[in-house]
Amino acid sequence: MDLFAKELTATAKALAARDAGAAEAALGRLEAAGAERKKTTEIVAAAREVTALSPWRWRRRAQLRRYENAAAHLELAYTNSRNMVRRVVALLEAGEPVPPALPAAVEAFGQSLRLLHRDFLAGRPPDIARTRARDAAREAGRARAAGLGFSGTIVASQLFIVVGELLRASGMTKIEADRMAGVCEHRPDSRPDPNDR
Repeated sequence: MDLFAKELTATAKALAARDAGAAEAALGRLEAAGAERKKTTEIVAAAREVTALSPWRWRRRAQLRRYENAAAHLELAYTNSRNMVRRVVALLEAGEPVPPALPAAVEAFGQSLRLLHRDFLAGRPPDIARTRARDAAREAGRARAAGLGFSGTIVASQLFIVVGELLRASGMTKIEADRMAGVCEHRPDSRPDPNDR
């Protein structure tokens, strides 16, 4: 998560400086992080096996379910973030507008990842990480209101998605995460899906 957050900070700096080369370098490092993500998946699978086989570990099953849930949503956040950074490169290469709120949104999302990681390690409720994630969504909304080009609009949309995934990783339901991220405010059809429980 720290590596993931570091590359989002690098992307935010590249956006603010309008440096396509720096954004492309951050994208390359994100893509190279696949091996680290695979290790996390393997660790969670091994932990599931240990808790299933060892009666002394059965009391840890609820904690493991939280980690499995978090890992699944962080994987989606990673995939969407990688696509977002790819669009940042396209945005900068095309010379599209970069309102200050756009790099601020990317940076706030990176900070929320760092905070979530620290909360997991400390066993704390992730309230501060959630608040920072909500800040990222607000900044993305401000960037959209300020005016974005084609790729910039996709970057803002991806930010709403990754914020929602981070909030889900923190233990929120889809409805709670969408509400906190303000996702419904930014969808053309904001009626709730009856299956989103």
